[in-house]
Amino acid sequence: MAVMVIVIGMQVFNRYVLGSSLVWSEELGRFLFIWSVWVGCSYAMRADRHLRVTALSQFVGPGPRKLLDAFAQLATLAFCGFAIVWGTQMILFLARTGQEAPALEVPIYWVYLALPFGMPLMAIRCVQNLYQMFYGTRESELQ
Repeated sequence: MAVMVIVIGMQVFNRYVLGSSLVWSEELGRFLFIWSVWVGCSYAMRADRHLRVTALSQFVGPGPRKLLDAFAQLATLAFCGFAIVWGTQMILFLARTGQEAPALEVPIYWVYLALPFGMPLMAIRCVQNLYQMFYGTRESELQ
């Protein structure tokens, strides 16, 4: 994240102060942002910071609420599995076609690797949440 801020800061400085922009900085900043989002999903799952619709769970007791939470974790786990499979297929396709990023001239699949890298991390957090939900204390209940 710090590297992304520095690169984008350099781009802004060069563009508005020096009057010429760096060719590669915007693309690198975008790629770093993509990686931070997909890897950050795992942290958001751990910290219980993902968006959720709570309208139904507010009107039910603790038992059904736990089942709704478990269903949400299982749905997220299924999404992670789908994203891992799709992301891997996309990487294999991009590796076969040899596409490169225009400014950085690196294989574009390096950017897409963020998806099958971040989703297993998020899936692990889902399994941890399910385990804690039924066999331990979730961190969000302690706060």
